[in-house]
Amino acid sequence: MAKRIFTTLVVGVLLGLSLWVIAGAGDYVLAEGSEVNSYQLLATFNATLRLISREYVEERAFDELIYGAIRGMLDTLDPHSMLMEPDLYDNLKLETTGRFGGLGMQVQITAEDDTLTVMAPFDGTPAARAGLMPGDKIVEIDGESTYDMDISEAVSLMRGEPGTEVTLSIYRPGMDEVMEITLEREEIEVDSVPDHFMVNPVTGYIRISDFSVDTADELATAIRELTGEGMERLILDLRSNPGGTLEAAVEVSQVFSHPGELVVYTEGRNAPETHTEYRGTGNGFRTDFPVALLVDSGSASASEIVTGALKAWDRGVIFGTTTFGKGSVQSIFNLSKLQPGAPDNMAVKLTVARYFTPDGVCIEGVGIDPHVYLEPIIYTGFTARFVGSGYHRAIATDFRLAHEINPEGVFADLTDVKLAGLVETFMAEQEEPFEYTGDELTPEVLDQLRLYIRSEIITQLGGVDGRANASRFRIANDPWVAEVIRLMADESALAKARAETVVKLAELVEEE
Repeated sequence: MAKRIFTTLVVGVLLGLSLWVIAGAGDYVLAEGSEVNSYQLLATFNATLRLISREYVEERAFDELIYGAIRGMLDTLDPHSMLMEPDLYDNLKLETTGRFGGLGMQVQITAEDDTLTVMAPFDGTPAARAGLMPGDKIVEIDGESTYDMDISEAVSLMRGEPGTEVTLSIYRPGMDEVMEITLEREEIEVDSVPDHFMVNPVTGYIRISDFSVDTADELATAIRELTGEGMERLILDLRSNPGGTLEAAVEVSQVFSHPGELVVYTEGRNAPETHTEYRGTGNGFRTDFPVALLVDSGSASASEIVTGALKAWDRGVIFGTTTFGKGSVQSIFNLSKLQPGAPDNMAVKLTVARYFTPDGVCIEGVGIDPHVYLEPIIYTGFTARFVGSGYHRAIATDFRLAHEINPEGVFADLTDVKLAGLVETFMAEQEEPFEYTGDELTPEVLDQLRLYIRSEIITQLGGVDGRANASRFRIANDPWVAEVIRLMADESALAKARAETVVKLAELVEEE
């Protein structure tokens, strides 16, 4: 049976809706054909519960034992089925809607000094208007020290009801005193299409970071703007996009489809009865521009739905590596909907079906192969440790403060010898740097470090536009993007690359 019900989620959440058919009071659910005595099993569980509550060396609350049992039961299923505690459930709802009461900035605990650090303020938010900058250290939130505070607690303290205030104590590298800034929380809308610009006179670039309720509208707006700037073909970047809602995936797919085309279908335990199709409608924005999709092993779930649909329709050319292979469908069931009186702030996330592309490929555990395979960009061990420690941000800050005039341009002109010396001096100044040898600073490593540090300098210099400027810089120096542009402009080279990909993918399968 074919129907369009946008309720099942990819990585997202069913808000305020339960599709679980609950057995009546006193009923026991027994798998069809099972010879297991369900009454006996439940009696054994109850007896064990009583034993633990009576005899265990330490007293344990009944709810703690019961929820622990539920967690264990769900752990026997698959990695995606779980009991969602209040914090996780609340965060998932916030992430799925894309709106929440907060300050409008990305923060992170930096590895080099274990401090809560501003990564980027979002345009038009309280954080941006207050002049917060990348690299600012948040040392207190409403008088509470952030030392040894984990990121979830820090985010929780800064989020809150729109209209309420929060005071941050900020240390900015290069300043002598800590600043106190009071900000009023607002409803923050996070863009799932954070980057769109022209990479050359005819090629537009759009990145989708996740799939939420406004993604299709944001994509349409970006396409319209780039069309006005002369776009003739589009690079749609879905790399490292973990997914989002099924509805958003279908809406994004139909931007490139014909009305009525099958986007994806799902099947649960009983395939004939649970077969559900999701098709594009005649509503919404559409474009006929040639499309190149960039995907990698981090492209999952909703990203794979879009990729699989465009590939099945022969609507775009897929570049990159095989996607993640997250093709199972999770529904979120609020506990209070399952059982009256149960907590309203907890839920069960349960795998209920699997996704199939329009041409019948099950995504789960398989992923979507590209038309054109691109060799993964592998960062060296030194680069990974350096960037993972946050050292690129610290060295960028030091360099910016030491060069008042054109710091980004001065850094770009550094020779390999001078850059290596700068890195070695920086490492020597750290109290507990990771161990390395001088010969690790190869030309390849220095090129990688130059890209990361220069991008961070651009971010810091640009204020609220810094992140966007840095994104343009990174994409301009992205070898995958350069290869896509080259092949999309040369039909014979593209055909050759597609033929070579068939051989390459077969070789990779053999290696596995």
